[in-house]
Amino acid sequence: MKIWAILPVKPLLQSKTRLSAILAPAERAALTQHLLEQTIQVLQQVPAITQILVFSRDKTVLNIAQR
Repeated sequence: MKIWAILPVKPLLQSKTRLSAILAPAERAALTQHLLEQTIQVLQQVPAITQILVFSRDKTVLNIAQR
């Protein structure tokens, strides 16, 4: 049986809006990118997960996922 991890990711400049009082849009985008990269790395280490699917409208997010 295949187990998929499915990660929906908002466009980077529209993410983490609750932090907008303390972080600029570029900082929130960088945070989201870092969290996405970390999440993918952790999921790749889980033997039970055979596929990782990232879906987003943001081409940068999709490029990160393809790496």
